[in-house]
Amino acid sequence: MEKKHVLVVEDEPSILQFWQRFLDELNLSEHTILLDDKAAREMLNHKKYDLVVCDIILPHQTGFELAELARKKNPHTQIILTTAYGADLSRFRPKEQKFHLLQKPFSNLSELKNLIVSLLSGKDVFAEASEDSFSHDEDYPEVTRWSF
Repeated sequence: MEKKHVLVVEDEPSILQFWQRFLDELNLSEHTILLDDKAAREMLNHKKYDLVVCDIILPHQTGFELAELARKKNPHTQIILTTAYGADLSRFRPKEQKFHLLQKPFSNLSELKNLIVSLLSGKDVFAEASEDSFSHDEDYPEVTRWSF
């Protein structure tokens, strides 16, 4: 598989370090890891990404806004939004965007690896996932909630 382009935007340095190590070990992507959400906006304006992993709550904008921008550049961009809090999606009005919502902290890294590999290779994300690792949001059917 050719290397995919991945952008990770996170305002917590320790989580950024986790993503850097995790993606380095997978060796499937050329990835950019950013602490600055303003820089992420600039990057998304100039480059298409196959996968964007982004915290929902950022200092200057929401992960939903960055996801929307990424999809404008590449409608096939896969989106994973992360949160350490319960996500009340009605606050953000996700505009019927399909995305994956990943609850922090991550404890089952093999499940996370399966998700990332499936998204980058275009495979069915549910094929290798355990039944208790995901759920579909009743109010927002385009959202898949993951808990590892």
